[in-house]
Amino acid sequence: MDGTSGSSGSSGISGSSGSSGTSGSSGTSGSSGSSGTSGSSGSSGSSGSSGTSGSSGTSGSSGSSGTSGSSGSSGTSGSSGSSGTSGSSGSSGTSGTGFNTILQPADYRVITATGSSNNQAVAQPNLKFDTVNLTIDGRLIIHSISASSITTGDTTLGTFSASLGNGVYFDYWCYANYGGGPRSRTGTVMAIWSGTLTNYTDYSTPDLGLSTRDIEFSVKNPTGNSVEFVATVTSGTWSVKSGIRII
Repeated sequence: MDGTSGSSGSSGISGSSGSSGTSGSSGTSGSSGSSGTSGSSGSSGSSGSSGTSGSSGTSGSSGSSGTSGSSGSSGTSGSSGSSGTSGSSGSSGTSGTGFNTILQPADYRVITATGSSNNQAVAQPNLKFDTVNLTIDGRLIIHSISASSITTGDTTLGTFSASLGNGVYFDYWCYANYGGGPRSRTGTVMAIWSGTLTNYTDYSTPDLGLSTRDIEFSVKNPTGNSVEFVATVTSGTWSVKSGIRII
């Protein structure tokens, strides 16, 4: 006879959910439980084990180091510094002593020392120079040559460069005292020259006292560069004074 149907078995307790894996592959489904015998329901099969977590991906390899940059080119040299400023000028020296007073001042007068003061001069009214003419209102005394004890032979009384002029006047006075008494004369020797060639003439006063023929005067230019005033004595000891005027 047919038996009565067994009561349905109660549902099995659901297993607790496993923790979620990180993107793991799904586990395989558990096999179905075999059918319980009729009667009480068989217990539900246990939940399948959770699948294993997937392995983590490998880290990417580090990038290779960049190549070092090339060295920069050297900088250009700096410009030279500017010159320093010049030093300040030294102080002026003290003024020397000189004339600070001129007596009788007027145009073109030549000044001379007074002899009474180191700082005083006098403008001479009888001596003037206007850049062209020299005017002398008075006596002109010339002592260019003064010689004594001139004895026998040639004696050069004076000399000057031939380049100073083209002609000359030698104004002279000569004196001696021998052979019985004094003797003297005065005169002028005029001379002209060109190179070593020379011409001259002696104009004189008559002798005062005894004869002066033992002294004669001449002008020579032996080298063409130097004019010479020469005394030639044949007797006695003589003194001569002369003034030279060059033209």
